[in-house]
Amino acid sequence: MKTDISTSTFNLAAIDIGSNAARLLVKSVRRDEDGVLHFQKLQFVRFPLRLGVDVFFSRKISDEREVQFVRLMKAYRQLMILYTGPVPLLPCAMHATDARF
Repeated sequence: MKTDISTSTFNLAAIDIGSNAARLLVKSVRRDEDGVLHFQKLQFVRFPLRLGVDVFFSRKISDEREVQFVRLMKAYRQLMILYTGPVPLLPCAMHATDARF
């Protein structure tokens, strides 16, 4: 059964991985009768990974931080499933230097 998103409420989650921290944001999205989208923040989690420190000094991510990163992504995935249900994950990559303004 497909969900009609024209007037329903659903949740979206996104992970942002930076050189200093990884952040998880979960928002509720509701479309009203006039078609206007309304967003409400449900959860925001920030964990200081400090990936940039490893890369700056050794040009690679240490084994210890790699394990920490994998554990964090698994934890974020579990939180995303709690809020959004078992839905497919859609990866998106963007590098700040590639952004066009």
